[in-house]
Amino acid sequence: MEGTIDSTDMSLDDIHMKSSELLDKKEIDCGGFGKVYLCCHKKHGLVVQKTVFTGFKHDSYKNDLIQEGQIMCKLNNRRVVKLLGVILEDGNYSLVIEYMTKGNLLNVLKQVQVPYSVRARFIVEITEGMIYLHSQKVIHKDLKPENILADDDFHVKIADLGVAAFQKWSTLTKEETNRQRSRSSKTRSAKASGAGTLCYMAPEHFKDINQKATKKSDVYSFGIVIWVILNSKEPYENVINEAQLSICVQDGQRPDMTEDIQESLKEAADLMKECWKDDPNERPSFEDCEKQFMPVYCEKYEKDIKRDMAKLQAKYPKPEPFIARMASLQIDCDAELPSMQTRDTPQSLHSSLGLGQQNVNENLFRASNEPVECEEETHNEDLQRKLQDEINYHQMGSRFDNVTNPSNSANLNKPINVTISNSRAVQIGNGNYMLVENPPPTNMHFTQNMNHEQYQHLFGNNLLVNEHQIHLLTENLSKKWKEFARKVGFRQPEIEEIDHDYERDGLKEKVFQMLYKWQMKEGSKNATVGKVAKALYDLGEKDLLMELIQLNNGCANT
Repeated sequence: MEGTIDSTDMSLDDIHMKSSELLDKKEIDCGGFGKVYLCCHKKHGLVVQKTVFTGFKHDSYKNDLIQEGQIMCKLNNRRVVKLLGVILEDGNYSLVIEYMTKGNLLNVLKQVQVPYSVRARFIVEITEGMIYLHSQKVIHKDLKPENILADDDFHVKIADLGVAAFQKWSTLTKEETNRQRSRSSKTRSAKASGAGTLCYMAPEHFKDINQKATKKSDVYSFGIVIWVILNSKEPYENVINEAQLSICVQDGQRPDMTEDIQESLKEAADLMKECWKDDPNERPSFEDCEKQFMPVYCEKYEKDIKRDMAKLQAKYPKPEPFIARMASLQIDCDAELPSMQTRDTPQSLHSSLGLGQQNVNENLFRASNEPVECEEETHNEDLQRKLQDEINYHQMGSRFDNVTNPSNSANLNKPINVTISNSRAVQIGNGNYMLVENPPPTNMHFTQNMNHEQYQHLFGNNLLVNEHQIHLLTENLSKKWKEFARKVGFRQPEIEEIDHDYERDGLKEKVFQMLYKWQMKEGSKNATVGKVAKALYDLGEKDLLMELIQLNNGCANT
């Protein structure tokens, strides 16, 4: 996504949530004075509610918060935590964001000894997220390990945009801080009183109180974050108070580095020192950081990621029991949905499937001496509806597309052609079978023209898929994205997860996320043009394959 963000195409209902939609919640962390809860949302499953403000505001103020929330929702990148909604109730002004299972980066670093390869990947992924935010003209202003969250596979995303980068939400945070401070009479340490954030603040902001945050301010913060990644602890652990910290940072002092760390991750340490330079003009941009460190990561560390990740997962503490309990609430929610809204996967055609999910035939529960109304007709209508569901799924990629109205008898009486692969027969009901014929050669002409040997050289193409080719696939795979995903090695649960997580973002976003996850699974050296071409060939996507070839030839010529 390039350029500025336009929020005018989003309605208020897209992001407005009520606290009653959160079925259960448990406090998991405290950031500043805002409380953070793990919650179960009926639609989104496990989410995080960050309470920003607990006072009362005028309705016009709420409109400003909604507008900023719309902009935050439009931020859509794999390295940025997704905002799912906002709660604007008197006494409860909260952001509802996606749940990141491993928590914040500092927590991850303190839990176990993180391998160097994973630390290097943290640096790469934070850089990627910040490049995106800056391209959207968003300055984070509060980049620190607590605002960088890790998922179950230890990929990281930038978080807490709402309480840092957006004016109205930031104002709420400051007001809440002042409210809580006035109520508290306890003595608090330098870190608790704000030095924790000041550790990551660029020196120009200590020198001039009117200095506005810039992209280079975020770069300085990133330099301190790299130090934390390398040392697995917070910086300036011996600081006495904010005044001392301010004076020392302006004087050019930075966190200490042990010699063994500098030698083990020398390139990361070198980048860190470039980022925390006193003069903002001497600091690199995040694009420069990527150009400097990405080749190093690919050459030295990426080859060890798979092995080190397996070791890290084995050592990392298991989630607390309450998380599993809350996750089970989402399973209960899914079970309550009607059959036409279940996850978009093939279902059995067995006549007993509907028990508890479909309409129950009341005739089954009549007394034996009561007349029964046309059981065969009802059975046939149920069967026709199930078959139509499967046709919609296999032809259109979803049961929500072109769904036949069951009440339309004309549609129910139309003949239905169903193509089923690798089966001789399908059982329907008890003792009833439908024979399966060979599928019609609908794509025979295309298959004959596309001789496998003719395209063999393309299947072996080891050039990496570039952003233009990814864009081509995102725009054109459409409803065949699930079939494509299977061709490139996705398992059905992985496809279901993508389909569920990005339901509200639309079909193109599902395709993009699938392609991104495929690239991450393959690694930077294995996501090749050849693998994409083979998948498109198997799907019979002639036009799309030809466009891919043209793009590939264009890249080769340049």
